[in-house]
Amino acid sequence: MSQLSFFLVVLLGWEWGVSVCTLAVPVAVSTLASAMSGISVLRATWSPRYVQKVSSLTTCKRKATTSQICPFQTLVGGPFPIINMGLGAAASSLLSGKSHNCFREQQKFHSRSSLGDEALISELKDQEQLQVSEDDWGSSEGNGAVVQESFPSGELEYHKIEGWNRFVMQLKLLIALPWQRVKKGSVLKMKLSSKITEQVQTRFSRGVSLSQICQNLIKAAYDPRISGVYLQVDPLDCGWGKIDEIRRHILFYKKSGKFIVGYMAVGGEKEYYLVRACGELFVPPSAYITLYGLKVQATFIGGVLEKLGVEPQIQRIGKYKSIGDALSRKDMSEANREMLTSLLDDIFDNWLEGTALFNGKTKNDVKKLLEEGIFEVDRLKQDGWLTDIKYDDEVHTLLKEKLGVKADKDISYVDSKKYSRVKPWTLNLYQGKDQIAVLRAVGGISRARIGINIVGDGIVSDEFIQKIRQARGFGGN
Repeated sequence: MSQLSFFLVVLLGWEWGVSVCTLAVPVAVSTLASAMSGISVLRATWSPRYVQKVSSLTTCKRKATTSQICPFQTLVGGPFPIINMGLGAAASSLLSGKSHNCFREQQKFHSRSSLGDEALISELKDQEQLQVSEDDWGSSEGNGAVVQESFPSGELEYHKIEGWNRFVMQLKLLIALPWQRVKKGSVLKMKLSSKITEQVQTRFSRGVSLSQICQNLIKAAYDPRISGVYLQVDPLDCGWGKIDEIRRHILFYKKSGKFIVGYMAVGGEKEYYLVRACGELFVPPSAYITLYGLKVQATFIGGVLEKLGVEPQIQRIGKYKSIGDALSRKDMSEANREMLTSLLDDIFDNWLEGTALFNGKTKNDVKKLLEEGIFEVDRLKQDGWLTDIKYDDEVHTLLKEKLGVKADKDISYVDSKKYSRVKPWTLNLYQGKDQIAVLRAVGGISRARIGINIVGDGIVSDEFIQKIRQARGFGGN
């Protein structure tokens, strides 16, 4: 008995220490891009529209040419490329194949590929850059372009907590601090709307960040106190990369066997693609669902500047470098149109595949839906594009039935913001000895902070360097 008491005291002390002195080293260090570019040569052209799952690997039958390889894609959480003016150089190199610093390793690889498949495979094996067999490689054409590659699928693996680890988790839940306690049988209520930030939000901020959303889904999958998730999605103002990252964690959560119910009153392609991954989708009778398809647009003020007598001086390097077109042109150039169309086609094909998969339809069925322009929720329900038409209070009644709660009793909900305060340690997660520091860098880069000190307002080089040194263990020296 004394040993058990001592064990509980140690755990309690550990919990308080971790809670008070948590080292929050708030997507990976930017230098990781250059480190990954040399070893991710063949993984940078992921397009899930041709994906076939083979055990723990995924085979992608897509021609990989020099002009299609970009290490930036290896840093995106999902299959969607990011359309952003800040990545104009990367997007330009995707199509032009022009020399760029971040593509040196890829170009070196393709210059060696002229040796032939057998010699190339042998060289890569000797350098231990890629561990693949000859069967994982396809043929190459005259320019040495590889037709088939193998790479990790990117799926999150769910492992059920059992035995000693489950016993330790139960002990930690017993001694959890008040703000980390959740009533057994609770439902995690998540509401996603507007912008989803990269920076971790504090308790005084509105909403939750991308990392907090993903962490909450991971914790809810393992937390025995959480019986299900109720996800409400409103119009979102974020890129496809974030949409796919959240969707990937929804699929991970579903592997736990717990239910997740989606609800959407207003939404378009992004919102529908995300919430449909829940499996069960409910909408109110007055729901406004607009599925027009995808588009991309650009604004040009060259004509305005011309009338004002202003002539912008822009130095252009490469025809796909389109960042200056907004100031110098009155319309979209053919090169810019080609680049944006290529990106849009890739996103649209991924959207078609994901939408068809979770509705049990074919891609042609989804295309037909877009062409017919059906927005009546009754017709969408009849054709199987959603589960049922219910008001929010009716969905709550449905959740009571799922949980076995009596009609006169209330469901115990836990807000996503509050659940973010539950530490992974409490659930006995992430207990490995090796740790990875994640530094989140968002916004413009400046040498020093000027004016009011706003948390998360851009990247200050001196402060960021200090955080890197702390993460490396130099203590800021």
